[in-house]
Amino acid sequence: MLLLDEPLGALDKKLREQMQLELRALQRDVGITFVFVTHDQEEAMTMSDRIAVMSLGKVLQIDSPARLYEVPQVKEVADFIGTVNLFEGAIKGREGDSTIVDAEGLGTVRSTASGADAPPSGPITVAIRPEKFQITFSEPEETGNMVTGTMQAAAYLGDRSHYYVTVDGREEPIAVAAQNAQRQLSVVGQHHERVWLTWNDDSALLLTA
Repeated sequence: MLLLDEPLGALDKKLREQMQLELRALQRDVGITFVFVTHDQEEAMTMSDRIAVMSLGKVLQIDSPARLYEVPQVKEVADFIGTVNLFEGAIKGREGDSTIVDAEGLGTVRSTASGADAPPSGPITVAIRPEKFQITFSEPEETGNMVTGTMQAAAYLGDRSHYYVTVDGREEPIAVAAQNAQRQLSVVGQHHERVWLTWNDDSALLLTA
């Protein structure tokens, strides 16, 4: 076993990315386990077959990068790995395979996915990743999980755009990430413009502390 304790911390971004690929290739060639310590979440996702997320000396979850991101077991893991919108709420009941939650800023949320087994009632945290939201600048015809708000800020990042939307009942803006699939020379959306956010039932994870 080879222990690497933040070996790339002093490198610039481009060289660090090159060395990440070199270390991955080296690990596969020599065939032994590498234990790689890092505080950089993106580096951990790039380098690892399995990740252990630790807090206060305890392991919160050990899983593949994809499962840690898509199916975190607890609120702390979801908040640590990548960007996530967290909404405090309470379980109202169940309808078939769906759990119905009253969440701050979102109103009634229908969820068919949960990071762990959600309790039958009581407080819960709804976690939705920025890219799981669909943003539109006119009211959608479809009904379901939907909230309307006001564009607070927008940032064009080349391959994608980031939006920050304020909604009633929530102080912190909702982060939304959208891929720029078509060529555009400006960020769509203006400050204070009204927008609508929708999301699928399986995009709303229900997490406990």
